[in-house]
Amino acid sequence: MNAPDNSEKRLELVYKYFSHHMRTNTAVIVAMLEAINEGLSDDSMTEMIMESGYLLDIFDRGMSVCFNHIFDKPESSNTEEVNLLTLVTLFAENGVTSEIRDNIEIDISQNILVKCEPYAFKSLVHIFLHEASLVSTDKFSAIFKENSLIISPDAGFYENPPAFAIFSEVLQKQGMTLEYNKISITLRFPDESINC
Repeated sequence: MNAPDNSEKRLELVYKYFSHHMRTNTAVIVAMLEAINEGLSDDSMTEMIMESGYLLDIFDRGMSVCFNHIFDKPESSNTEEVNLLTLVTLFAENGVTSEIRDNIEIDISQNILVKCEPYAFKSLVHIFLHEASLVSTDKFSAIFKENSLIISPDAGFYENPPAFAIFSEVLQKQGMTLEYNKISITLRFPDESINC
């Protein structure tokens, strides 16, 4: 299957974004395992290994979602209802260290269900949460209001990666609108995709 015009540039954006994160998390795992092998083990090292392994999985899935989109391959699963609170809590429990976990403000009702293609949606929401955790100096928030998930770090984002334009296209296929700036990442859901 041939990729559409301009696909080389789009693939390069995806490659740059994901390879950076995958190399970083792989390096953390290797460094921590070497330290443990030298007898320099503590709970924080184990926690960092587990966090980096979890993030590698997120970035692997996110890269797959983007490649499938660029090459116009069909979504990988059927539409389902995803519990938004469960999704954000899963990241908070696995995608950050315990010191950051205690500083995540989550304001999402237990009964918010989003009708979506879950593989792409879950992967991209976790990537957005990770981006917020990277730039936060003290805490970040994930809040649901007015049919939108708003992810905001306390210090603001630096520059949102160019790959976000591709993430936006993926979500747009599901009727969702992605807005991102230095203050927040906002994912707006169409009324028909929200079940409260």
